[in-house]
Amino acid sequence: MPAVPAKEKPKRSARARPAGKPAYGVTPGGLVCLKTSPTPSTRTAWFDAEAADCACEFFAEYLKHSKDLWAGRPFLLEPWQRDLLIRPLFGWKLRTPGCQREEWPRLYRRTYWKLPKGNGKSPLAAGLGLLLAFGDGQPGADVYCFANSDEQADIVHGEARKMVKLSAELSAILQVYSKSIVREETMQGFQRLTSDGAFKDGLNWHGLITDEAHELTDRKLWDTLSNANKLSRQPIHIVITTAGVPGENPLYAEIDQQAADIADGKIEDPRQLVVIFGAPEEADWHDTDVWRACNPNFGVSVTEAYLEDEHRKAVLSPARESVFLRYNLNRDVSQKDGWMSVDLWDRCDKPLVPGDLRGRRCVIGMDLSSRKDLTALVACFQVGDDIAWLPHCFTPEEGIDEKARKDRAPYREWAAAGWLTLVPGRVVRDEFMKAKLEEWSGLFEVACVAFDPWGALQLVEQLEAEGIKCEKVRQGWVTMSPFMKKVEELVLSRLIVHGGIPMMRWCMGNVAVVMDPRENIAPNKRKSRGRIDPIVAGIMGTGVLLSKPDEGPSGYATAPAADFLM
Repeated sequence: MPAVPAKEKPKRSARARPAGKPAYGVTPGGLVCLKTSPTPSTRTAWFDAEAADCACEFFAEYLKHSKDLWAGRPFLLEPWQRDLLIRPLFGWKLRTPGCQREEWPRLYRRTYWKLPKGNGKSPLAAGLGLLLAFGDGQPGADVYCFANSDEQADIVHGEARKMVKLSAELSAILQVYSKSIVREETMQGFQRLTSDGAFKDGLNWHGLITDEAHELTDRKLWDTLSNANKLSRQPIHIVITTAGVPGENPLYAEIDQQAADIADGKIEDPRQLVVIFGAPEEADWHDTDVWRACNPNFGVSVTEAYLEDEHRKAVLSPARESVFLRYNLNRDVSQKDGWMSVDLWDRCDKPLVPGDLRGRRCVIGMDLSSRKDLTALVACFQVGDDIAWLPHCFTPEEGIDEKARKDRAPYREWAAAGWLTLVPGRVVRDEFMKAKLEEWSGLFEVACVAFDPWGALQLVEQLEAEGIKCEKVRQGWVTMSPFMKKVEELVLSRLIVHGGIPMMRWCMGNVAVVMDPRENIAPNKRKSRGRIDPIVAGIMGTGVLLSKPDEGPSGYATAPAADFLM
């Protein structure tokens, strides 16, 4: 017996047939930006068109939107929501020997939606939660909404509470509270779970909504909730998310990879419905056709003007490129607060010929390390319109193989190539840095050394005693933001020359930034997923180089020239 007022079942329409793979998420050029589960085999499943249509009608008949231009209007499913999500989810039934067809349970027990920001997944999940709780003909149905934080879980549940208040039929029979929506006479409920885990193992849900799966970190809690449906005949677990940072979250990486493998046919799981919209690696993120294909609600809740504005910000600031890729094109990124993609870095592919730099003026950025990091020197030269970066790094040799394994970095290969010195012992002593600076000062006109004052004062005293100028560069927004933004401009204009050195490419891919409310940025070693020291040194050297006029040769410039290995 349905828990909401009965409606006449809709007549079969032209769409009352099994949903295959509609042509959503494809660009005019044929680039596919959509992954879905394979169409079920009719040998093991049957499509119940009436059940599919009834589920769609629940949204139109009982639910209204609560926000923006659609506030107060009936919830009419968009074609992609209808054809890819709701109809397959409620229409496909598992053929069950010994049961009448009307008793066959639903095929899908879990559905995974991965959609870009703004495509209406939260309102759709809220409506689906209400349908499962009060419109699925399930007496005593319990439906729960959970996320990594109470605030996030309340986004979906809060939308459901608003929908009930806007519905004359639902508000007449349901009671709405801050964390629950209930119908007492049928003992049905839709509740928001708190993240303190107090509920533990006592749940038995008919429906479970897990929001923003990319933020989940508690594997034990995930396993407990996912398996708390033993008494329900046809439960549905709705997992919704935008793209995340798989390298920082193993649980999300596992959940997402499994869903992608189901959609790609690499593993078989006929009980999970997967729908993933997102730009593949080969997609051109500047192409508006790709934007359309990745955002199924393009032109409805996601406007072209909005995407153009977000794209403009990403083009002007590489720090925002990963934000655009992640939230607007739904592509997983290497780290959440990344600065500049290696794709941009790779475009600065002019060859670096160290011999051509002999005798030229430079500023050397110097970033001293803790025992775990790299100690870095980067000589920065202006050659016409280009800025050339010549790096050399140091790291203790003791424990280097374990460090290479942990960092996934071929340190010995970089040392053999001449870009890295493995220093005997456990620390990089100042004498090694000083020797390299003396070597370079015999080859180049060293205007000054730009240094981070942390841990460098003793070495700086020695350098200044020998006649080389040193300039302090503090590691905060005030100093580093204009330097970083200048480097961004140079990279975007392909005016940084780095020679494709693998060590520098790896470090660039590791850089994370922190941003203040005024959009000033600074590198953040704590958030970065690997070593970034030579990039920081290059930023400091470039910033000082471009802010200082040519002041003539330094004290080291008269030393004899020699052939050199960097």
